[in-house]
Amino acid sequence: MNWSSVEQIFIKDLQELSKNRYVFYSMLVLPVLLVSVTILDVYSAVSSTPISLAEVTILISTFSEIIILIPAIISVLIGATSVVIEKNNKSLEPLLATPITDSELLMGKALTPFVPAVILGFLAYAAMITAVDYLTYPVFGGYILPTHTMLYQMFVMAPLVALFGTFVALFVSTKMKDVRAAQQVSTLAVMPLFIILVIGSLALASTFYLLVFITIILVFAVVGFARLTIKQFNRESILISWK
Repeated sequence: MNWSSVEQIFIKDLQELSKNRYVFYSMLVLPVLLVSVTILDVYSAVSSTPISLAEVTILISTFSEIIILIPAIISVLIGATSVVIEKNNKSLEPLLATPITDSELLMGKALTPFVPAVILGFLAYAAMITAVDYLTYPVFGGYILPTHTMLYQMFVMAPLVALFGTFVALFVSTKMKDVRAAQQVSTLAVMPLFIILVIGSLALASTFYLLVFITIILVFAVVGFARLTIKQFNRESILISWK
């Protein structure tokens, strides 16, 4: 694989993404909203009445599990537009005519939603950890974050949900002709993942074994959609689907 070609596709797609204000601003709204709600709830909890460390931990665990949705949603938002925008701009056909291989094209396209999704997910966790520690330090006399569970969510689960959203969105994007339709179908496709994560956050979010079980489900889902996307992602199928 020619990584120089992959890098060129990745950079080109990022430049196209920066020009799309709708996608650019949309992918910033969710992290800001979820982190802000988390911080406000923690602030309200520690400033109003005496609260125990266990109660704060449960509150933070719930929001931490929900914040995992950020990489999934952002990867879907970006990935679903990746190929469709190329089609609308009539810039994909010349690209497909170049010596670049299907695997290099797929890798470059996959990095475009995956990298921003993971970075924004990490930034959301970092912002939450910093703000919560600042708010709770005077109450408990020490830093309570990050926990081992939260680190597991950040460095294992968040990249996995970003990969899942990426491959789902890329598969849908090669089949659709409209950006909004691609985003809607991709969101519906990853909805079972959202339901699993939300149920986990409401039920036993602080239980590490539950997170491991969800991780196993994620691994199978990622592998399955990755194989499906790789099988379908080729020049002929993309061009034919747009005729």
